[in-house]
Amino acid sequence: MHRKRTFFESPEWRLAGREDLPSELLNQLADINIQVPGLLEDFDNLCSSDVPPAATFSTLSHLQYRVVDLLNTLITWRWEWERQHSDQVWTMSLPPSSQIPRDANTDEPIYPTLFEFSSVLRMGEMCRYNGILAILLNLLRDICSDDAAYINLLDLSKPVDLLHRTHRSPLCLPSDPEFSPRNAAAEHIRSVEKALDQEVMDKEDLFAQQQRAWD
Repeated sequence: MHRKRTFFESPEWRLAGREDLPSELLNQLADINIQVPGLLEDFDNLCSSDVPPAATFSTLSHLQYRVVDLLNTLITWRWEWERQHSDQVWTMSLPPSSQIPRDANTDEPIYPTLFEFSSVLRMGEMCRYNGILAILLNLLRDICSDDAAYINLLDLSKPVDLLHRTHRSPLCLPSDPEFSPRNAAAEHIRSVEKALDQEVMDKEDLFAQQQRAWD
């Protein structure tokens, strides 16, 4: 993802091209995703400027507020996906042809299972979600300069209507302890391998996604 805002960030441009997206959830992700480059650009400019410390703190606080607000919007999106599609993803055993990396000491795959989705559309929604999530969580961590406390700025509580729901997807939920940029990268890898075998997605997208999440 380029770290420069585009004119699509403007509200009057956000609806452009929506008719080409196959689901409302993808429409909502597009609205979120289009705001991310501007946040990255603002952070880069702030880090490279000679702004006085007091002004820097004020600007950084405002940027943190904007990132938290967008992340909470993304988390709300994730809960809605869970409401609608929790039964459309499941785990599957690793096939012999799996390209999942292996542990150097045990020679066992670092992930024991993959995720399989009911459709490429469902997989695409979650892969895009995890990509945006990893970037924004890493940005918030960099703004806060704290590897632990930044997560506490987010509203990760499970919605009331999902509290007593007996079925949940095997994917990571915002309220799960493992919710993190690293887990988002892992979930992406475990989601796309089957599609890569079917040549549905470009392998370069997978590697770029992993690099963004681990940086």
